[in-house]
Amino acid sequence: LEVVVPANSTATVSLPITEPSQVFEGRGPATQSPGVKLVGAEAGRSLFEVESGSYRFKGPLSSLNP
Repeated sequence: LEVVVPANSTATVSLPITEPSQVFEGRGPATQSPGVKLVGAEAGRSLFEVESGSYRFKGPLSSLNP
């Protein structure tokens, strides 16, 4: 997922990845990426708050039950 946050703004990024430690931003763990803060995990999703800038998130998708 590519995210661009305008200057002087923040955004919440919600990813369908159960375990936040499995989320990567750029080449490293999202939890260690500058401008990225783990907000929490709920309902099979990882939530991050990001500062202004460009980000590329990746990780394994959660299994969704119908």
